[in-house]
Amino acid sequence: MKSRTSIFSDPQKGGAMDLSKFKPAPKNKDTRPAPEEIDRISEGSRFVSRESVSEPENTAGKAQSNQGMRKPRAYRTGRHRVVSVKTTNEHAERFYELADKLGLKVAETFELAIAALERDNRP
Repeated sequence: MKSRTSIFSDPQKGGAMDLSKFKPAPKNKDTRPAPEEIDRISEGSRFVSRESVSEPENTAGKAQSNQGMRKPRAYRTGRHRVVSVKTTNEHAERFYELADKLGLKVAETFELAIAALERDNRP
């Protein structure tokens, strides 16, 4: 039976460990498939790429892509209370169109609507 080297042995007195059996692992050959093969496989399995596709810039395309999107309406006015209302798309669009037509912020349009309702419905 082989004797083990003591961890307390002094390597300078000849008690060094034999490390000749330890060698770096051989470098493995690259086993990745070629990019062309990956493309072929992905097309065959209907994989959808996550890379963006650049589209030509034209105003008609932008108008269609922005359809349903409103410009940001963030203003610093001192108003901090949020009122959330569920309504139909038609009424929401009418409200925003009215704000745009009057050149008012959304909060100002809301305040004017409240004032008009109070004025018209006094008991």
